Amino acid sequence: MVSKTVGLKQNEVWTVVAVGSVLAMLLVPMPPMLLDLLLLLHFVGALALFFIVLMLREPLEFSSFPSVLLFAALFRTALSVAVMRAILTNGLAGQLVVSVGEWVLGGNFLVGVVLFLTLVIVQFAVVTGGANRIAEVAARFTLDALPGKQMSIDADLSAGLITEEEARRRRKQLELEADFYGAMDGAAKFMRGDAVTAFLVAVLCFVGGLLIGVWQRGESWETALRTYALLTVGQGLLVQIPALLVSAAAGFIVTRAASDESLGATVAKEAKAQPDALLFAAGIAALLGLLPGLPKVPFLVLSIGMGVGAWWLRQQALKPPAQPTTPSVTQHPQDFTAFVRVDPVEVELGFALVPMAMEQEGGKLLHRITNLRRKLAEELGLLVPPVRVRDNLLLPPNRYVIKVRGAKVSEGDCYPHNLLAIGAPQLPPLEGVAARDPAFGLPAYWIAPDKKREAERCGYTVVDAETTIITHLSEVIKAYAPDIMSRQEVQALLEQVRQTHPAVVEEVTPQLLSRSEIHQVLCNLLAEGVPIKDMVAILEAMADAARLSKDTDFLTERVRRRLARLICQLVQLPDGTLPIIALDPAMEQRLLTHVQETDGGRLLVPDPGLWQRLVEEIARAAERVAAEGVQPVLVCSGALRLPLRRLLGRFLPRLPVISYEEVNAAKVSMQTKAVVGGDLA
Repeated sequence: MVSKTVGLKQNEVWTVVAVGSVLAMLLVPMPPMLLDLLLLLHFVGALALFFIVLMLREPLEFSSFPSVLLFAALFRTALSVAVMRAILTNGLAGQLVVSVGEWVLGGNFLVGVVLFLTLVIVQFAVVTGGANRIAEVAARFTLDALPGKQMSIDADLSAGLITEEEARRRRKQLELEADFYGAMDGAAKFMRGDAVTAFLVAVLCFVGGLLIGVWQRGESWETALRTYALLTVGQGLLVQIPALLVSAAAGFIVTRAASDESLGATVAKEAKAQPDALLFAAGIAALLGLLPGLPKVPFLVLSIGMGVGAWWLRQQALKPPAQPTTPSVTQHPQDFTAFVRVDPVEVELGFALVPMAMEQEGGKLLHRITNLRRKLAEELGLLVPPVRVRDNLLLPPNRYVIKVRGAKVSEGDCYPHNLLAIGAPQLPPLEGVAARDPAFGLPAYWIAPDKKREAERCGYTVVDAETTIITHLSEVIKAYAPDIMSRQEVQALLEQVRQTHPAVVEEVTPQLLSRSEIHQVLCNLLAEGVPIKDMVAILEAMADAARLSKDTDFLTERVRRRLARLICQLVQLPDGTLPIIALDPAMEQRLLTHVQETDGGRLLVPDPGLWQRLVEEIARAAERVAAEGVQPVLVCSGALRLPLRRLLGRFLPRLPVISYEEVNAAKVSMQTKAVVGGDLA
């Protein structure tokens, strides 16, 4: 901890020294030798920065580059001011400025001026302008792609493909990427202004020096012109060349794609993969060398060189791979299991619904799905696996699809910025988009938020878009709970019971029942909405019944009798009675004669005409009881209950079927609302 603090303080000291040096260059006259050192430091620092960028594998390896750009521009401006002060004050700016000016001018100051202006134009119009535009586009594209990347991370996290730490790391990476390109967009504006400033400083230095030399020092126009042109060109080149390198580095870093190699290695590898391009270029160079008036030797030499290079690259590509000298390692077959993985529960969202699953845009869908999984575990004892949520651009914008084990089982339309008003057919219509409640099929309207009070006054139940999806998903999970629960979840439940009641688990499995038989019994219970939270009671009931028979239907009925009190509590009235619809005894006896034993369990196979009329009569009776505001329950004998429920579930899935044995075990009284089947028996 102490060493870390000392390191931080040292870094801060270096920053303070650098900023202090910039201020000193702006305010304090510098001796010529120090100016030579600062100009050389500027030039070498720009070279180092340029090569650092070329060696990067991805831009975020140099995330402080925008700040370095800003400091480089500030340092360059201060250095230009310091050199200009020395030129205007003493007519001297160090040996380095004079040497560069004399070498470039070569006795003709116009050559140096043209060269300096060329560098300024190239930097301002080409390099800086291009880097500025690229940084702006990169920042915009990065921000536009951010929601989709966040959605992908959240979906992978919900599906259990990545851990919370990995998701946090990826989100941090996305945040750094967005901040980096946003900062580069701003830093590019400083680079553009810096290029203009350098040109203006050079002009002011030349004009000011010329006026000072002629009017204050009494020099001739020719002497002053040569002296200050030499110094201005030397100063300008020593400032503009490093500025050009820094601008080019900025352009490279914003155009750099993530790779495992440096830029040079990537370009070389990709260029070597195209030998035909060198061959075509060699042919064109040879043809140009044959044209009259053009120098033949350079074209032919270049053509031969590129042709030989293309031939060599082609030969390298045709060579078989070198045999390894070390003993070969046994290769294992590739693992393709990730491509055949099927998510237990999956929700696909249309484009307009994607923001509902993005926390950074205020979406709470993923959080509410987590709460739903917790609620189902508390209420039903069902361990719902992670729900995968992802976008699907093939869907209509406001459509969502719910899949179970890869198969679409339900879908619905949702409008994120509206509310769903759910009512009944007799309620007055509302102003909005007519729809159906996706969870229960009731008539509904998508209305604007400001119409909520009006809809509630008319008797509608108003919910938001996220609640609509969550309610629909909850009903789908409950309906398809047997398909969602796998033997892995059964094993997790058994391990949980083993921690507190090891004797119960050891008695049941593997001595009496296999895990698959326990799984089938639990699926039978979930298919009728029976909670499986009390695993101890369920396992004890199975242990008692397994000594008589291992038939899963028989085991299910015995477990239901053990849970009879809980089953009846789910449907009984506040006064403790059950509002039942009873089967006529004659009809019950007739249906028992149609029960058959099959590989899939005991099934009811009645006469189609009789069954259709009976279902219609039961449905009418259930509607009459439901109109009183209570949940009707169909009651029959224990021998008929499960076969009748299996067949009736296809037509009236929300109608509970309870046996008289379960009612007696729960010790509750019945309130008969209707008797059906008497006229059909």
